[in-house]
Amino acid sequence: SCLSGGGLICGYISFLAALLAATTSSYASSNLVSRPIGIMVINLPEQSQSLISLPYKPFASSLESVIGDQLKDSTNSSSSDAILLWDKANLRYRSLSRVNGKWQDDSTKQEVSDVELEAGTAFWIVNRQWTNEVLMLGGSVLMADTNAVILSQSLNLIGLPYSSALALQNSGLSPLGGDHLVDAEGNSVSNMVPGRGYWFDRKEQ
Repeated sequence: SCLSGGGLICGYISFLAALLAATTSSYASSNLVSRPIGIMVINLPEQSQSLISLPYKPFASSLESVIGDQLKDSTNSSSSDAILLWDKANLRYRSLSRVNGKWQDDSTKQEVSDVELEAGTAFWIVNRQWTNEVLMLGGSVLMADTNAVILSQSLNLIGLPYSSALALQNSGLSPLGGDHLVDAEGNSVSNMVPGRGYWFDRKEQ
């Protein structure tokens, strides 16, 4: 049983137990060699916006599977935490929040069922609460030598689909012909770090 006041720790235990149970069940049904699993803990300061990304391949890619109920729920979107996904085709954000236990698109107020988060996906987490929060991301560590991230010829919000830092010059995204990679504060970067998101302005054809 959990000690009084240990709700956050109990949540970790429940999350990890479910994660391990799902992983064990998946592996038991196949003869594949075990793949390494990664778990990242992300601190979300009160009243903040954090640009993060998925460094692992989620066991299931739906928003409910990746994020679930880890963020603050409410009866309306204005007091719920939110996720901002970048729509690179229309160059605008799509705001999603968890209302009454379900993820909704804040522009339509309709339940979200079309969002999938993959390794390398970057997005903003908006903590609207006056308390710090913690988000846990888990999945399979990608072992391939190369992993593709699809880019459009415009502003892209991307992350590193690896569990270890990578020098920009080795990423295939080295700024050429006007291409530019910056962090959440607008600073040019020379190394990409797992779990962080970056803006990439692609000029090259």
